[in-house]
Amino acid sequence: MIDLLGEHHFNEIFLTDVFVPDWLLLGKEGNGWNQVTSELAFERSAPDRFLALFQMLREMVRLAGPSPDRATAAALGKLVAQLATLRSMSLSIAGMLQEGLQPNTESAVVKDLGTRYEQDIPVVARQLFPTEPELEAVETYVSMIARSTMSAPRLSIQGGTREILRGIIARGLGLR
Repeated sequence: MIDLLGEHHFNEIFLTDVFVPDWLLLGKEGNGWNQVTSELAFERSAPDRFLALFQMLREMVRLAGPSPDRATAAALGKLVAQLATLRSMSLSIAGMLQEGLQPNTESAVVKDLGTRYEQDIPVVARQLFPTEPELEAVETYVSMIARSTMSAPRLSIQGGTREILRGIIARGLGLR
């Protein structure tokens, strides 16, 4: 599947009438969903959940300069605080995975928060430092705004949609 930037990030595969011999079975028969969701804990809580736009955040800090106005400092401070929180949560989940635990609920929280964070960065950037986005712009910031805005929709899909994640979180909290 090709995204808005013309890049390939997703695949769709349909398997029908596939036979897998017992000796090639991964996990237990009929336990595929649990297998997939436990593997997704790695993907959902990984640093790329919140570091994909780190360079854009750095560029925003550079544009703000050493003495930003109060509103700019507050907006950038909020983004940096969210980044630190997501990093801490990601490290905690990595530790849980290393201990053999299955932090499915916790990793769904990180993925949900990380997606929101990464989709907020270009919005905040456009509010603080308005520019007309251009993919082929010479100026780094202008092309970053364009790329991040166009890639933002896929962030809500990869690793599970918000609806799927929130269902996992609700189940993990005993609310469903």
